[in-house]
Order: sequence, then C-alpha cells, then structure tokens
Amino acid sequence: MAVVSEIFDSVKDLIGTCLDGYKELENPFIPEDNASNLWNKAFGVAFANGSNLELFAGCSKISCQRAFAISLVNKLNVTQNNIDKKDNQQKSIIEDMMKIKACFEGCPTLDSICTKAVFVADGGVEFIDGQRGKYFLVEAAIDVTFFDTI
Repeated sequence: MAVVSEIFDSVKDLIGTCLDGYKELENPFIPEDNASNLWNKAFGVAFANGSNLELFAGCSKISCQRAFAISLVNKLNVTQNNIDKKDNQQKSIIEDMMKIKACFEGCPTLDSICTKAVFVADGGVEFIDGQRGKYFLVEAAIDVTFFDTI
C-alpha cells in the first residue's frame, strides 16, 4: 500500500477515535448530500490538493505534501426561535473541531507514517438547509508532509 493510502486510513482512524457519537459520511465530497444526514453527527475525510516538495530524499524517494478535507456535520434539532440551543450547537461543533486539532497536535507523525501532520484551518460554521433537515457544517484542512517510494 502506498504511504498516502496509509495516511488516509490513519487520518480517518484518528478522527474517529477522538470524536464521540460521530458516524462516517458516505460522500465526504458533498457533506450535505448523504444518507447519514439522518444521524445527528457525522464526519468525512477526502483527499484534497497535493504537491511535490522537491526535497532531496535519495534516488528512490519523493517528498510530498497532501491536504485532506475534514467535514463535520451536525443535525440542527432546534426550533427557529431557540437562539440559546442554536448557540450551544454551534459551540459544540466547534469544540469537536478543536478536539480534532488537539488529536493532531498529540500525534503529529500519525504514529511515524508521515513527517508531519498539521491542522491548518477551518472555515467556520455554515448553515445548511437541506432536503433531509437543517445542519451545521464545519470544513477544515489537514496538511501532511511525507516521503514515498517511487
């Protein structure tokens, strides 16, 4: 298995273990279009942009950087006028994203699979008014630096 595939699996495992009560999205590319939106909380991991770092690593290795898109989706189970509960649900999804950040800070090499895995940023809380309900969505980026064999 290629190193990038091992990293993908490790990223999913790390997120799955640091979040309680989350299921995995079937389609992480369009988080709001999932059957799992019937669940209260879900996460997704998708490959994002990658690049060659052009670092010398010997004749048979290539230095790479790959981003992973992380999505958290929480079903909004509150009436329109209940501002306090909406605020609490916003806080909850951001706190869950902070748990993910803490997990990557605590395991920056993904158990020695990569050189460095860094939580880069999240895009804040988005409101999704979907066909199956209303949701809060937070998307984030993780950058991973690694060497792979050519």
